[in-house]
Amino acid sequence: MVAVAAVTLAVAIVATGLGYGVDRDGYVARNMALFEELPMFPGARLTSVSSQAGRASESPWSPVLGYGTLFLLELPRDTAPETVAAFYERELVREWELTERITEPPFAAGPILNYRRGEATLSVNLESWRAGVLEIAVDHGRS
Repeated sequence: MVAVAAVTLAVAIVATGLGYGVDRDGYVARNMALFEELPMFPGARLTSVSSQAGRASESPWSPVLGYGTLFLLELPRDTAPETVAAFYERELVREWELTERITEPPFAAGPILNYRRGEATLSVNLESWRAGVLEIAVDHGRS
């Protein structure tokens, strides 16, 4: 019995040390809270939320470092992507640093704005604007 407990404890310590112990629910909850702080483009409607593990490498055995959360929003009909991009640039300028603005084909079908605030990252992606979709991806940072 003591041997089983010792092995279980050793496995738990190794798994936590490798990043397998990242609290998914807590991490994603902090991403959700970060998203709720963001300005919402007028008339946009949240349609989908999903989270994906971020690993140290592409190997499925690689340690989980955190989780990125993707929010899909439906834009109002006939919304120009430049209007949405300008809204976020204007609204985020005080708290977020714009680290990359991708606007030229073939790299982007619509503007992509990448931001950083401390350890947190934010991407405002309008590549699917023709379908009326705005993608916002957040990662609150390492915990």
